[in-house]
Amino acid sequence: MERTSNWFSNNLERTSNWFSINLECTSNGFYINLKSTSNWFYINLKRISNWFYINLKRTTNWFFINLERASN
Repeated sequence: MERTSNWFSNNLERTSNWFSINLECTSNGFYINLKSTSNWFYINLKRISNWFYINLKRTTNWFFINLERASN
């Protein structure tokens, strides 16, 4: 975990390289990135200013879900 002025990043990895979790926050936005090194799944949650979108997809291209919305 490192933190500098208005942002921080947190990176957690297993020694077996089975999965990686990355959380970063910047002044007007944050995103959470979770993916497995085996390329089995990829989950990305990002928010910037007044916008955010949720992106979920399998590397096998079996399904793809994308949600995008603007907050008031």
